[in-house]
Amino acid sequence: VGDYTLTESTTPDGYLAVADQTITITEGERTGVSLVDETATGTLVITKTDDQGNALGGACFTVGDVSVCDDGDGDTANTTPGTIQIDGLAAGDYDVTETQAPEGYVASADPVSISIEAGGQASATFQNSQETGQIQITKVDIADVGTPLGGACFTVAGQTVCDNGDGDGD
Repeated sequence: VGDYTLTESTTPDGYLAVADQTITITEGERTGVSLVDETATGTLVITKTDDQGNALGGACFTVGDVSVCDDGDGDTANTTPGTIQIDGLAAGDYDVTETQAPEGYVASADPVSISIEAGGQASATFQNSQETGQIQITKVDIADVGTPLGGACFTVAGQTVCDNGDGDGD
C-alpha cells in the first residue's frame, strides 16, 4: 500500500523505454498500468557524388521497404541536391540500394550496409561514374566517298584519337 515508482528496467529490442511512472497501490484493489513503448528510430543521410566528389542530384534508393528519391517524397529535411535525409527509420540494420542513377550516370551496383541506432544518424555514400559510349568516324575523299582517308586525328570531349593510333578501335 502506498505510492511507488514504476521503472522499465529492460526494453524490448527496437523500442524506447517509457518514462518512469508513479503508481498508487490501494489495499484490496487491483492497480492496472498500461505502458506503450515507442519504436526506436534514427536518421539516415545518403550522399551521392560523381567520381570527382561533386554532388549529384536525382538519384533514387531503397532502404528496407522505404523508397526515396533525391528532393522527392521521403527526403524529409534536406533540399540539397546529392543529399537525401530520411528521418524516423526504425533502429536496425539495413542495406541501402541505388535504384536509379542521375541522368547520364551509371548506378552503383553494390548496396551499402548501415546500422540505425535509436536517436542516432547513419550515413551512406554512393559514387557514380558517367555513362560511356563509342563513336565511329569515317573520313572520306570528297571526290570518291567510297574511299576512306587514313591518318586524320579528331578531338571529342577533350580526347584526341588519330587513325590507327592509340584509342582507335579499328
